[in-house]
Amino acid sequence: MKYYTPLFLSLFCLAPVTGLAADKPRPPPVVEVVQVAAPMAVAPTLQAIGSIRPSESIMLKPEVSGRVVSLGFREGQLVRKGDMLVKLDDSLLKAELPAKEAAVVLAEAEYKRLQLLAQSQQVADIDVERKRVDVALAKAASQLLNARIKQTELRAPFDGVIGIRQFSIGDVVQSGQALVSLSNFKPVKMDVKLPEGRADVVRLNQRVDVRVDALPGLLLKGRVAVIEPQLDAGTRALWARVELNAGDPRIRSGMSATVSIPLPGGESGSWLPEQALVAQGGKQVVFKVVDGKALAAPVRVGQRQPGKVEILAGVKAGDTVVVSGQNKLSKPEMPIKAVPMAGGW
Repeated sequence: MKYYTPLFLSLFCLAPVTGLAADKPRPPPVVEVVQVAAPMAVAPTLQAIGSIRPSESIMLKPEVSGRVVSLGFREGQLVRKGDMLVKLDDSLLKAELPAKEAAVVLAEAEYKRLQLLAQSQQVADIDVERKRVDVALAKAASQLLNARIKQTELRAPFDGVIGIRQFSIGDVVQSGQALVSLSNFKPVKMDVKLPEGRADVVRLNQRVDVRVDALPGLLLKGRVAVIEPQLDAGTRALWARVELNAGDPRIRSGMSATVSIPLPGGESGSWLPEQALVAQGGKQVVFKVVDGKALAAPVRVGQRQPGKVEILAGVKAGDTVVVSGQNKLSKPEMPIKAVPMAGGW
């Protein structure tokens, strides 16, 4: 009688099952596809990144030290040029003012008296001249005191929006201390750096499109307001300032944005979703669907815009291209199951 070990019996029993599983074909991977549209001529653009800034912005600082006695604003309020914003205590200075004004009146009276006496030659001309100088000195002292009183008032130098204050009524603030910001957002501006090779295509008052990264779907119109006459010595780049008439209250200073500057010329290309592009062997390729199989096709890329890319060569109108699921294509000319792109194109 023959006896079989448990391991041998296990392998004998599993062999038919394993063979059946290997014979069962795997279903083709499911990928999303779109159909290539006819080429469309789109003006080429030069894109540059920058940060949005107000047209005017300052940090209000007092010229003199003193105690804050009143405020003329609320945080976040729109103020007008010349509005009183902060008032410092000026009681000691104003207490000196009557004496200064009286000194001017007295000096002028004495000067007039000496002028009359000089007509009858009762005083020397030099005495009259000294008194004229005394009048000028008295007036200068009075004007200086008035100027010091005026320094206790902080007024808005332009229309704008007040920020968050860093002090309270009753605080003793120092000369040059940062108190509160004031910004004017009409218009807003942004400075962008352009490559040296493109310096000749940017011109004053050229119309541009601006997209704010934090606000998808918002397209702003602007113009090139200033072009720096000299290139940056370190980067060999050209600085340009763009002005935007942005009325959207969501726009804040410091937001990053992308400027699109139209360029002359351009080729006609077909546009595809950006995710259709795949880097392969140092080249950009797309997967075309031919007879139910995915074939890698090298392409020449043109412009890029948010979410899409222009293909200048490598595909033609009517081609079907894979836009999702390329990671499933592990073999050349792999059979696939194509489904339309979710949401359409």
